[in-house]
Amino acid sequence: MSGDNLSPMIAVTAEEMRSLEEATARRQNVPSFTLMDRAGGGVSRTAFKLLAATAGTSAVIVAGKGNNGGDGFIAGELLAQSGVKVTIFTTVPHSEITGDAAKALAPLMGSKIEPVPLTSADNLGMLKHSLDRADLVVDAILGTGVKGAPRGSANEAIMSINRQSNCPVVSVDVPSGVDSDTGQVEGSAVSADITATIGLPKIGLYFHPAAELVGQIDVIDISIPDDAASESTAARVPDHASIRKLLPDRAQDSHKNQVGVVSVIAGSRGMTGAAVLCANSVLRSGAGLVYLWAARSLVPAFEARLTEVIIKSADEAVVGAISDSNIDTLVAETRDQDCALVGPGIGSDARTVSLVRRLMIDGEIERMVIDADGLNALVGSTKLLTQRRGSTVLTPHPGELARLMDSTTEAIQSNRPGWAKKAASELDCTVVLKGARSIVASPGGQTTICTTGNPGLATAGTGDVLAGMITGFWAQKMTPHGAAVLGTYLHGLAGDIAQRELTTYSMTASDVMFYLPEAIKAVSDQT
Repeated sequence: MSGDNLSPMIAVTAEEMRSLEEATARRQNVPSFTLMDRAGGGVSRTAFKLLAATAGTSAVIVAGKGNNGGDGFIAGELLAQSGVKVTIFTTVPHSEITGDAAKALAPLMGSKIEPVPLTSADNLGMLKHSLDRADLVVDAILGTGVKGAPRGSANEAIMSINRQSNCPVVSVDVPSGVDSDTGQVEGSAVSADITATIGLPKIGLYFHPAAELVGQIDVIDISIPDDAASESTAARVPDHASIRKLLPDRAQDSHKNQVGVVSVIAGSRGMTGAAVLCANSVLRSGAGLVYLWAARSLVPAFEARLTEVIIKSADEAVVGAISDSNIDTLVAETRDQDCALVGPGIGSDARTVSLVRRLMIDGEIERMVIDADGLNALVGSTKLLTQRRGSTVLTPHPGELARLMDSTTEAIQSNRPGWAKKAASELDCTVVLKGARSIVASPGGQTTICTTGNPGLATAGTGDVLAGMITGFWAQKMTPHGAAVLGTYLHGLAGDIAQRELTTYSMTASDVMFYLPEAIKAVSDQT
């Protein structure tokens, strides 16, 4: 199965959206204002439906000076024509509004809904008074091109909108104050009930803290051709239907050696649980045969806990830590296997670190997943990844990726999609950046955002389960990106089922593995 056939829903950066809009205008031979007109019309329809659902009759629109404000002007004019009582405010004097936004403003001048500029204390007071009495607010203040904290009257307007709590808020394209590429908020930002995003969702809408501010995402169609969108390097956002297509096929006459033979090199003294979780998760994901390479003194403990896994005794560097003296045996015995998982709980002894590094060069296995201590062993030696002959999937949390990329956790978190793409390109690996809204990025630029999962997954061992799941799926001859997406999506979905059954507080990593079959049933036709 291929990892390339994902959901048609994609998310774009601001730059990608601008390119798509320009290409659409050229191909359809229409001015850019036509696209603004379509956007404003879509926003008005979203707003009108919300007003109808709440029996509302009045709307306040707050517009900025850019194209976002132009969309708001058009929406306001159409709502007024539909009988809605509309009041419009602008965050700048009318003279500062230019381009297509000025064209959208022109019909309003001298009309009953001529916008009121927020250039005085009296007008700011009028805004607050209007917000208190509105049935709906449309936030069209700041769009995708704005970076940094809102200032001046834009900031005052945002805070005024958030202070009123009597009616729903529709944000145009992105909630004002949200960075559309990263989801970060540097100052104030509108908390919306619906984000009417133009053309395609913006990638930042899916990441925290933006994800907590966008409400429902309503995509406004502006007639971007399907093939134009597919040419973008945008991120994919899969759903159950697209994940179903990734599930590996299995012939009726299959046997265990045909559906994935895997070696797991994991665990050390005090960290045997990590190896148990990831080895069992490989099996739960459908692999037919799993070997666990364990330090000799730990073999009895593993044999007592793993009934379906074959335990291979390995020489120790120190008590409970696997040694690099096993390299020749490991290379020989894994050569013809389908996948290997290296790292969970393996420890940081110098000879164990040496084993991980030597596997990068001496190992001949085609597919390798590296997690946890395996990632830490490569800090300062990431060139080994680009020298490896096979394909590699890395599963770092932000701290681990920061160490690999010589950065900081704060920097990684400030632009999760950007760093995932950078790491995939520079390390020549498929990278699964774990966390709220995990990201899968591959060297060719393919990026996928997984929207399953919940805070209950923030518990020890869930990363080991994820690494095992990705390994198990990849061993069944998927692409690395497809296996990483399938594993990450189902891991989050199993966590969602566990949360529903056990609550956020009580779920454990073992519960996520337990509910994996339910997650697979939820996306497949199997019952």
